[in-house]
Amino acid sequence: MVILGGGFAGLFAARALRKSPVAVTVVDRRAHHLFPPLLYQCASGILSEGQIAQPLRGVLRRHHNVRCVLAEATDVDAGARLVHARRPEGADIVLPYDDLIVAVGMRQSYFGHDEFAAHAPGMKTLDDALDIRRRIYRAFEMAETAADDRERQQWLTFARGRAVVKAGPLHLSGFAGWLARLFIRLAFLTGFRSRLGAVLSWSVVFATGSRRARAFTMPGTDVSAARAAGPKAPEFP
Repeated sequence: MVILGGGFAGLFAARALRKSPVAVTVVDRRAHHLFPPLLYQCASGILSEGQIAQPLRGVLRRHHNVRCVLAEATDVDAGARLVHARRPEGADIVLPYDDLIVAVGMRQSYFGHDEFAAHAPGMKTLDDALDIRRRIYRAFEMAETAADDRERQQWLTFARGRAVVKAGPLHLSGFAGWLARLFIRLAFLTGFRSRLGAVLSWSVVFATGSRRARAFTMPGTDVSAARAAGPKAPEFP
């Protein structure tokens, strides 16, 4: 059996087959298993990358019928039951299988607006989180040595009026998009107390402009003028 992907689905599938009389091959282009819910904590510097990512071979070390292959699947020949993959050094390999599980996960989508990627980087991989962390730390460093308060404020700006929400024919931006994002997040919280806590937290952020929740923009831009001109995606330094 071949499992494509070492994420949650691939990992649980391999674990479920631990005591089965089958040889399992897990193929992933990364050598680690990532816990995506903690990516934002890695991006903000609260956790290190080693705390949210573990080597696949280490996670599956007790599964004696499982082997891990570092490669990227490029094609599947269902008729011949073959998986074509490419190793990091560029060599092509072919993996035969009796059964195949495809659990390759997802990728960042901007719903046809790829131009947003330059202003709103995704957070799906460990590399994404580390890139955002570098930008955040750089913004703090630039704010520390800013020439005046105006420049410092531009490096540390909470862009609450720049959210964009689109769902089919519904398109909201600016403050309306920010409110829509709030209610969407509330809809997925479980329990009344969780929803109430989120409402209170967001109310405090909105009323006080709390520094706990900020997006970072390039210096030399007038935030108030940008808002008056219309909503834009936040720009990262």
